[in-house]
Amino acid sequence: MRVLVTGASGGLTPFVICALWERHEVVLMSRRPPQAEFATLPWGQGDITVFADCQRAVQGIDAIQHLAAQPWPGVDHPRLRGPATAQGVPFDATFQSTMLGTYDLIQAAVAAGVEQVIMPGNNCALGHGSRISQTPFPFQALPIDECHPAFPEDVYSSSKRAGALLLASSTRAYGIPGCGPRLGRSSAWPRCATASPYHARRAVLITSGGYEYNPRMRKAFLNGPGQEGWAFYGSPSNTGNGIRWIVQGATLAELAANIRAHPDNRATMDAATLTQQVETWNRSCMAKHAPDFDAEPDTMGTLYTLPYYAIPLYPSGPNPNRALHATTRRAGLDWDDTLIPPLYAAGEMCSVFQFVYQGGGNHAECIVFGCIAGQNTAAEVPLETA
Repeated sequence: MRVLVTGASGGLTPFVICALWERHEVVLMSRRPPQAEFATLPWGQGDITVFADCQRAVQGIDAIQHLAAQPWPGVDHPRLRGPATAQGVPFDATFQSTMLGTYDLIQAAVAAGVEQVIMPGNNCALGHGSRISQTPFPFQALPIDECHPAFPEDVYSSSKRAGALLLASSTRAYGIPGCGPRLGRSSAWPRCATASPYHARRAVLITSGGYEYNPRMRKAFLNGPGQEGWAFYGSPSNTGNGIRWIVQGATLAELAANIRAHPDNRATMDAATLTQQVETWNRSCMAKHAPDFDAEPDTMGTLYTLPYYAIPLYPSGPNPNRALHATTRRAGLDWDDTLIPPLYAAGEMCSVFQFVYQGGGNHAECIVFGCIAGQNTAAEVPLETA
């Protein structure tokens, strides 16, 4: 598949290019030259706000990974206009690139018969990020998910929402499969300089996420011929700084050797132990009984299909953010959104930041919504006297 990647000189793009070019013919487009490591790839200088540039770029293209955008959030925000002007960024740059540029690119894609358009959005489309009016975000329901109404004020938030609507309208009108995943957050390599090289190179892939990636992103790229979940799911062929994100082995012995060679394993993997564990697991699966693994029989599956894969796991702070739904009064909700009286909940297990990068907000929500839940719980009639 011949894939056009716009915004080739941006900070997010190198990670996407690395994940694409081993399986696809990648063509780059940007106003400035891409990084030197991509000098061998075909590159066309162009501006997505110029329709003629878009027309030239999409010729012979099968799919578009649209990443070109103005990285300054809310350049029209009064607080940011000064710093943006000082760096030579026009106040309408976000509008031009994210709205006009996206429209031009989609229209050029339609005319050229492009089969697929992937364009990452942002959770800021909800409008909670930059509140020019300095008024609180008008919560309509909790948790905040993809069904929550949007109330954008700044052009960055508005353009992210408008871009998703443009992509959806082109899908309806012209039948071009489109996908607009909302990124919770993306962190480029230089911003992760304190992490190990392995974490730094892969950071943008493991911290970018969003609810639309799960069913839609996989369907968009997994259903194509010879494709896999390239950037945001990782692949056995994806490497960063020479270290594989997913370790592969044709046999358990080979898998153990490759795990052992991983620098973060520190040569602690033992092939005999791994083989014994897998054999024990398989026997437990067939017996529908796994006392050694504390697993439910209905969730167990044997590990016989070759090759074998493994991924590194690292200790980290847990943050489920998805365990329980609750109303604005923090009353617990069942799977069908009916109340579960007299259950009230607060804190990270029923976080209001669901699907949104929380940025350290759990302590605040524990305090605020803990008070709300406590007040409403205290007002309930005790069960023994009800």
